[in-house]
Amino acid sequence: AYLGPLCPPEILGEVLDRFLEFGRERGAHYVEVLLHPYLPPDALRLRRTYILTLEGGKERLWKGLKRECRNRVRKALKEGVEVRSMEDPGFLDIYWRMAEEMYSGLGRLPPIPKDFIGWVWERFHPRGRLRALSAEYGGRPVAAAFFLLHRDTAYFWDGVSLRDAHKLAPNNLLHWTFIEQAVEEGFRRYDMLGANISGVARFKSTFGPVLVPYGFLSTPLNLRGRVGRGLRRLMPVVGKVRYFLRMV
Repeated sequence: AYLGPLCPPEILGEVLDRFLEFGRERGAHYVEVLLHPYLPPDALRLRRTYILTLEGGKERLWKGLKRECRNRVRKALKEGVEVRSMEDPGFLDIYWRMAEEMYSGLGRLPPIPKDFIGWVWERFHPRGRLRALSAEYGGRPVAAAFFLLHRDTAYFWDGVSLRDAHKLAPNNLLHWTFIEQAVEEGFRRYDMLGANISGVARFKSTFGPVLVPYGFLSTPLNLRGRVGRGLRRLMPVVGKVRYFLRMV
């Protein structure tokens, strides 16, 4: 999620300048830093995330949902969708197949590699820092998500769902179930990690969070870095080409 320097806010600009100097001295080509939402962004580019305050109890949070979201949670329950916590690492294979199916509709491969998801599971799940939830209909997973847990904040990391199950509203129930769990376990905030893609942002907004800006530092340090950034901007096109080559 977020990184950035650990320093008093009043010297943040000076520290970032020194960080860039350090990168150049060490031969780095490109740097990217996401500052925590509660740090002053100063003159950095801004991105946005949705943060839901979990204090006040589940009843307050339920009332804070937009009517559309409440109705879709009710619909999922009425249709018989059930949310389960997944503890078996074999679930990663199920998750990956769902991710492939979801992104195939966009002509892309999943943006997070399967090996990296496995690394995160091995690193954080045994320590209780990663939670996997699966929304199931008739015993079949139709949506799933990973959540990261740190101190008093819970984070939505990644999620997938099957297109033919959208009418069941599994994603609404999935997130609401996690919110209930987070409240019961004493977490104070739920950071939904990002509000920069319009369709996804609209979905997240129905849970009643607050839109919070955070600073984003992204800069090349030399010619190779500038070329790399240009190639990165082409990644959506490259992803579609990779998907096509894999299918032929």
